[in-house]
Amino acid sequence: MLTRRFEGLLAVNQANLCFKRNEIHAVIGTNGAGKSTLINMLSGELMASSGSIGLRQGEAMVDVSAWPQYVRARAGLGRSYQRNTIFPEFTVFENIRLCAQAVHPRAWVWWQRATQCPHALQAAEQALHVTGLVQERARMAGTLSHGAKRQLEVAMCLATQPQVLLLDEPLAGMGAQESERMLQLLAALKPSHAILLVEHDMDAVFRIADRISVMVNGEVIASDTPALIRGNPQVRVAYLGDWA
Repeated sequence: MLTRRFEGLLAVNQANLCFKRNEIHAVIGTNGAGKSTLINMLSGELMASSGSIGLRQGEAMVDVSAWPQYVRARAGLGRSYQRNTIFPEFTVFENIRLCAQAVHPRAWVWWQRATQCPHALQAAEQALHVTGLVQERARMAGTLSHGAKRQLEVAMCLATQPQVLLLDEPLAGMGAQESERMLQLLAALKPSHAILLVEHDMDAVFRIADRISVMVNGEVIASDTPALIRGNPQVRVAYLGDWA
């Protein structure tokens, strides 16, 4: 059970969640409920005040609670952020390739340019195709539409070959068509990844999530199927209200 304290503030209180491959697990709640703090702890950006984080490595479950963020990333924890974190002056392909290169830095291969690393190139090509950005590969990333930039962030994450995707509001600021493309992408990624989705678009959440956890004041007050969450009286009072 994960807990995070900031002096007198209890940001996350004994959150106990499980994310599985072939499942989209959405975490919802009001602003300040502790959702982003939870993702930050899982990714290693913040250390938990107490509790543990297990990541499957082969047949074993490994405690990664003390691992720094870059080690967790190389072990298979990938994440995206609420705000764009791309390199706007680089091409779409170069953004993706740089992320793939981080997994295979090969500093000892001094006779070969990093741009020619076959592992990074292959991973970048695969991520480019999976996310539907092939036609945009040569564009400067900063010139993409908002929705395409969010797709690029997912592609950059996929280039690190993660087994778990931690996605913090990937639909934020998108129009209807862009949101639809992102939802189709998430559905395509589900069979091969465990996906944690933090999102405020309730229509999208209840459409795509297999399981929903609701956070209020740092605590998970319910975690169940979308149908049961929609009908949960405590959740309706605390968060969904008339929407449900």
